[in-house]
Amino acid sequence: MPEITQSRHHRATPSRHFYAITASVSRQIQGGSESLSQAYSRVELGASGHASDSFGEFHTTQISVRPATASWERARYFALRKKVFSGEQQLPIQEQDGEDFRATAIIALANLCGISDDVVGAVRIFPVDDPRWPGLWFGGRLCVVRPYRGRAGIGKALINTAVSRAKHLGCQHFHAFVQKQNGRYFSSLHWHTIEELDIGGRPHLRMVADLNHYPLPQLPPPTLLLDEPAQTRETC
Repeated sequence: MPEITQSRHHRATPSRHFYAITASVSRQIQGGSESLSQAYSRVELGASGHASDSFGEFHTTQISVRPATASWERARYFALRKKVFSGEQQLPIQEQDGEDFRATAIIALANLCGISDDVVGAVRIFPVDDPRWPGLWFGGRLCVVRPYRGRAGIGKALINTAVSRAKHLGCQHFHAFVQKQNGRYFSSLHWHTIEELDIGGRPHLRMVADLNHYPLPQLPPPTLLLDEPAQTRETC
């Protein structure tokens, strides 16, 4: 994002500087380089009328969880996955694969002033042909952007929506390969382990959801109001 500068020959008044910030942010949004919340997280108008960077990360408390539809939603869905799995976790796997051509992308959208603003969580679901498991669906690539991790409910809402939507589409068995350290979190959401295996040099669990418990009654879709921060596992 370009720096907001002020002429050496004229000191901007607070109102003029505010409009300068707003115009700069607006140009960034229109250019598609940042979401509104990302842009406004970068600048603060101080009492003197000067911009500063003291706001830190912006957090909205209203999250919508649903399938991605718009092109910008899918673009940020893939960007978030790449950031988490290739960047942060450095998993030695191809982050995008052939399953993405048939997968349904489900996203957690941060809403700002009633407008869907940015993708802060993601998961995918897709059917798999396996004679051992008729009506088999898989879920995977569950992730939540770092500033929203530990805020109760986002990971759970993504899992709930993923399993419930697959069930609505005819799923009879819903599986996922889960990193072993996250097994207890999934167990608390009515999943159980059927196999332990190694993927990309890391221990994983093949887990199956108990469809009788989905949709989870305590999470009415489609909008989630965040509670206070809580310790949760929100990648798999």
